[in-house]
Amino acid sequence: MNGGGLPGRVRVVPWVDPAPGSPTFPVSSAYLEACWLGVIGPTAAWTLRRLAAVVAERPEGVWVDLPDLAQSLGVGRSTSRSSVLSRTIDRLVSFRLASWDGDVLRIRQTVPPLTARQASRLTPPLTRLHERVVQAGRDGLEVV
Repeated sequence: MNGGGLPGRVRVVPWVDPAPGSPTFPVSSAYLEACWLGVIGPTAAWTLRRLAAVVAERPEGVWVDLPDLAQSLGVGRSTSRSSVLSRTIDRLVSFRLASWDGDVLRIRQTVPPLTARQASRLTPPLTRLHERVVQAGRDGLEVV
């Protein structure tokens, strides 16, 4: 993307990048909420979930009005470089949960397990939960 912030509208498509032999978890899963949330933050988690849900319904891609998205997430309407939404999308890109392909935003439908470094920042109970869920390779956990 350009250095001046986000456009008013962007085409969003699913990002299919399977990691063979490694478990992945749907972005709507409790794993994202329990383990990824503390790493990427709540705004990034909600943005990922919202965009993934939109493209799940329209896998060919969909145009998203970014000021409307920002407002619906409660972060204002700005798409400037310093806006919450712009920083949030940059965060998703830096964690490889989203990717720019020219002017198209690719969004993951699933998330990988946390890396060892990311997991080392979890609380002890969440560390145990992360290890148990990843070892089982499924998302059968309850979040309270």
